[in-house]
Amino acid sequence: MRKPWFSSAGAALLLASALMADSPERPRQGSSGSPGGQTRVLRTSTVGSTAVSPPASFSLNLQGDITLTGFVFQGSTPFIHNYGGSLHGNMAVGLDALVNVTPSIPFSGAGARNSAFGGKALTSNTSGNWNTAIGFQAMRENTDGGGNTAIGTYALRFLSDGSNNIALGGGSQLVTGDRNIFIGNPGVSNVSGTIRIGSANNQTTTLIEGISDAEVVGSPVCITSGDELGLCPTEPGDQVSVGSFSPALLAELRRLEAELATLRRRLEQLEGER
Repeated sequence: MRKPWFSSAGAALLLASALMADSPERPRQGSSGSPGGQTRVLRTSTVGSTAVSPPASFSLNLQGDITLTGFVFQGSTPFIHNYGGSLHGNMAVGLDALVNVTPSIPFSGAGARNSAFGGKALTSNTSGNWNTAIGFQAMRENTDGGGNTAIGTYALRFLSDGSNNIALGGGSQLVTGDRNIFIGNPGVSNVSGTIRIGSANNQTTTLIEGISDAEVVGSPVCITSGDELGLCPTEPGDQVSVGSFSPALLAELRRLEAELATLRRRLEQLEGER
C-alpha cells in the first residue's frame, strides 16, 4: 500500500494553514458586494521540526460541510463567487465569469439574478439581470441585456444589446436582437422575433413525429428556397412559385391535380347522361 505523503496530523495542519494564510493580492467579497479584503491560500506548514509542503497534486477528502466567507480564486482571477451576495442572487463558476457585474446597492434589481458557468461566461455583464449562461464564453459580450438563456460553447457570445433570447448550441453570431430562439443555428447579427433551428451545413432532412396522422384545419404552408416557413399566398391573383416546393411535394400536387381533372370529366359525363 502506498503511504500517504504526510500524516493525519500534517493534513490537519495543512488544512488549517490553508484557511489562515493571508494573501493580500487576492481579494474577497467586501460588505458592499464588490471585491475587497483578503483570502486564504495553501502554503508550506511545519509538523514538529520538519517543513511540510504540499505536492504538485494531491487529493483531500472531507466529510461534512465547508463554510466559506469569501470567494475562490485561481491565481488572481475569480473562479467561484456570488458578487452582490445572497440579496442579488448572482452565481458564477469559471475563470472571469460574471466578474464585471455591478449589483445595485441599495437593491433595485439591476445586475441581479444572473447565473454564469464557464470561462468568461457573462464576463462583460454589468447591469444585466435574469441571465443564464452555461458554456465557455457564453454571453461574453452582454452588458445590460436581461432575461437571456445561453447554453453551449460560444452561445450568444457576441450579443451586446438584446433581451429574452434563447440559444441552445447556437446564436453565436447575434449582436443585437430580442425574443429570438436559436437551436443548433448560429443566427445572424441583427434580428428579432425569429426562430432558427438547425444549420444548412449540417442538416438536410427534417423529421417531426406526430404530424402525418394528425388532421387539422388551417391554411396551406409554403417553404421558400431560404428555408423560411410560412403561410402560402391566398389572395386572388397571388402566385405561388414552383421553386417554393420540394420536388416530392410538387410531384404529389401534380398527381392530385391530374386526379381532380379526371373526376371533373367523369362528373361532366354523369351530368350528360341524366
